[in-house]
Amino acid sequence: MRTTHILKTWIVPFSEVWNDRKRFEIRVNDRDFKTDDYLTLVEYDRQWEQTTGRMIQAKVTCIYGAGEWGIPENTVVMGIDILSKSDKIDRK
Repeated sequence: MRTTHILKTWIVPFSEVWNDRKRFEIRVNDRDFKTDDYLTLVEYDRQWEQTTGRMIQAKVTCIYGAGEWGIPENTVVMGIDILSKSDKIDRK
């Protein structure tokens, strides 16, 4: 069964995905991520402690886990395909 994971993503790594320079996510595997799951990346401003309104919908294409390629325990590297982007800035 495919799952959609909603993930807060800090501004710099979010912008790298937004601008087509980064096609992977590195995360603690606390959600049992799987190939073909969907990710909703929500841009999060740590300084203001709020979301910015920008979101990216992505699909997980592959996963590398702990023990592979020197990846630490309880960590995954997920290859992603971007499905859509939304830019609804809502800062107050």
